[in-house]
Amino acid sequence: MTPEALSAVLLLAVGGVLRLAGDMVRRHAARATEEARARMLVDLVGHCGPDAVLVDRRSGGAVLTVRSGTAATQEAAARQQNRGEDHG
Repeated sequence: MTPEALSAVLLLAVGGVLRLAGDMVRRHAARATEEARARMLVDLVGHCGPDAVLVDRRSGGAVLTVRSGTAATQEAAARQQNRGEDHG
């Protein structure tokens, strides 16, 4: 293989590796941001009343709901009751 062809192949390989590394960094940053946002909501609901329900709606359609106290207990009981009706 000629040096020119080898340098072209090497350049393409390095470019591909750098692009993959950049994608991994962006994905990690997005995941870290989402985890921090979720922790913030959980911390915030800790400062709210006993029946607080916080909903974080995103433009992409994603929804994160955090419930505290009896609101969470009532929802879990309703979900369990619905499962029992589905199987019965």
